[in-house]
Amino acid sequence: MKHIILIRHSQAEDLLDGMDDATRSLTEKGKKKLRKISPFLKQKIREFETVSIFSSNLKRSIQSAQILAKRLDRNYAGEQTFLQTGDTEALLDLIREEDVECLLLVGHQPYLSEFSENLSGLDLPFETCACACFSIDEDEFNLEWFAQPHWMTRHAKS
Repeated sequence: MKHIILIRHSQAEDLLDGMDDATRSLTEKGKKKLRKISPFLKQKIREFETVSIFSSNLKRSIQSAQILAKRLDRNYAGEQTFLQTGDTEALLDLIREEDVECLLLVGHQPYLSEFSENLSGLDLPFETCACACFSIDEDEFNLEWFAQPHWMTRHAKS
């Protein structure tokens, strides 16, 4: 059985006039939030031998995925444009193509909520660093767990 974990990138710089949205970096607070949720995620993925971590090609998503990859002792697999465009068919293609037990995908709103609703019928409210894990059995997606960052921080085991 395959699993997919959808994660919203962490807190980024405010978008100021004249700034390119694609180049916004994570704030120090955003980096700290990722460090705080990573023990929870590490617990959740430890059962999987093979994990691929992908992000959109926006800077804040890449930075979030790279920080998580390092903290989870997993490799960052690269960028996937559908994570910033909301292309559910491209998501399904990646799920079929990647021969791993778990796909960890760092993306953006509103697309993560749309993916969740399109795949499982559940419209989940992804705040920054929120995560949802779905098990995939044939073409059926079942929500295993959903967590906002404050909950993950409190419930991670040392």
